[in-house]
Amino acid sequence: MPTLLHLDSSADRATSRSRALTAAFASAFAEAGPDNGPDNVVVHRDLHAAPLPHLPDASLHWAPGLRPPGSSPDPAAEELQRRLVAELLGADVLLVGVPLYNYSLPSSLKAWLDHIHVPGLTAPSALSGAPLAGRPAVLVTSRGGDYATGTVNEGRDHATPVLELILGEEMGMPVTVVATGLTLAAGVPSLAGQVARGEREYADALRLVRELGRRAGGGRRCRRPPRNTDLPQPRSTDRPQGGTPRPATRGAPRPGRGGGTPRPAAPGTSRPARGRCPAVAPTGRRPPSPGSTRRRSPRPRRLRTGGCRRRRPCPGARYRRPACPGRSSRTGPGRSA
Repeated sequence: MPTLLHLDSSADRATSRSRALTAAFASAFAEAGPDNGPDNVVVHRDLHAAPLPHLPDASLHWAPGLRPPGSSPDPAAEELQRRLVAELLGADVLLVGVPLYNYSLPSSLKAWLDHIHVPGLTAPSALSGAPLAGRPAVLVTSRGGDYATGTVNEGRDHATPVLELILGEEMGMPVTVVATGLTLAAGVPSLAGQVARGEREYADALRLVRELGRRAGGGRRCRRPPRNTDLPQPRSTDRPQGGTPRPATRGAPRPGRGGGTPRPAAPGTSRPARGRCPAVAPTGRRPPSPGSTRRRSPRPRRLRTGGCRRRRPCPGARYRRPACPGRSSRTGPGRSA
């Protein structure tokens, strides 16, 4: 059964859009389980309601085999880190709500990041590879202002790049970012004219997270019933409704045609019963009779081009000259002097 680790870090529990979007994703993920079966597992951790302590010892940043000699971290802090790492490693999908606070991420989310980014446990090192490589991570970020390209706040989002760097490049997780902006447009006079745009961005983000949740939970159901492979399937040469197989005659020559076998002669005559003469060549042309003096030109006749009135092509027409012996150069082509 797929498991989702759902993290929230917004301080606004009532009107937070990041919380609303992550809740929609988690709901779609849970309902995307198999038909007539239990829902998918969702593990929810509210980092604001139950904040984590900051990392008390620098040696906890490393796995036990990579810690400096003589380091002895607090056993309670080490046990908390072990539970957080096990919670992350046991999830198939990671969902993180990232509100933008002072152009950065909340301190509660930063504390969780410090606990789980451990080389040798979750990040590649000399002791281990990348255990989280290939597991999807979805970041749902909400911004109070306008951070689009070309605005004053372009590039001032310092929360999303940090998570993309640690989760994506360090841990090898494919990261998907769903962003919505202008969440404070209704309360800021300078953004009063962009309230409708903020609502549209939120509606688009809501549709996107629901679709991503269904995909992550494996809830894309087939509209057609599955094909019954136990029954014999008709071949391309069979009739649609059964019966004897139809012979494959496509491309085979017909009797009596050019290149094929002529039909047998009718009784009492030397002519074939039906079809063309047996002496027809494979090219479809009848060969000339033995006493014929007709000669065929090896190349097609050229068109006459000069306006010559002779019945045969004039010599000048062969080379497409402007004049020929049958015309006068003074009175113009095709006229006699």
